[in-house]
Amino acid sequence: PLGLKEGVLPTQRSSLSNAGGNFFMAGVGFSFIFSWLLMLLVLITFVLGGNTYMLVCESWRSQQLFQLLDTPGMIPGFNLSELLGQEGGTVNFSEIYRQCQRDAAIWKTLHLDQSISLDEVLNISQYTGEISTAFEKMNITLSPISLLSQSQRDLLLNASQAGQPPDFTPMLEQLDQNVTQGSLLGLAAELEQLADKVVRD
Repeated sequence: PLGLKEGVLPTQRSSLSNAGGNFFMAGVGFSFIFSWLLMLLVLITFVLGGNTYMLVCESWRSQQLFQLLDTPGMIPGFNLSELLGQEGGTVNFSEIYRQCQRDAAIWKTLHLDQSISLDEVLNISQYTGEISTAFEKMNITLSPISLLSQSQRDLLLNASQAGQPPDFTPMLEQLDQNVTQGSLLGLAAELEQLADKVVRD
């Protein structure tokens, strides 16, 4: 084989064989030098991923995370009910999560009807008085609309009175004239004779 000489040390063989050995040894050396970085990356991934799963994902599934967040005083100065404008309300994260799983409306989930009553806001009868007074205060005056002036009206009346039915006599005379110069019956007879000749031949 190329570069192989038995009984000769590898460093004394051809340049090709020596270069291959050098690259092989360099690869092994670099693997030992930099493999600790890969192992460290794997270690960090396992430590962070495992703890994140156990602390966040598992507690989210068992709803222990929500119970922790619902604990009064867990987050200093944070009260979800007060943020939503409900004095003495009982809104908590666990209830919100359960209601969202049941596809409940956000208005019902956050108990916003305790702070804002939609029945009062959307009751139109309280606005009808204001609307009526606004309409009464409005003053709308329309100037008379004239589509045609008097001269145009006179022209139309004169045209309608002077109108006579059209005279169709010249058109009927033109239609009665023969378009062709010869007789069509004679032409038809000649064509029949030619057809008979063709059939006989």
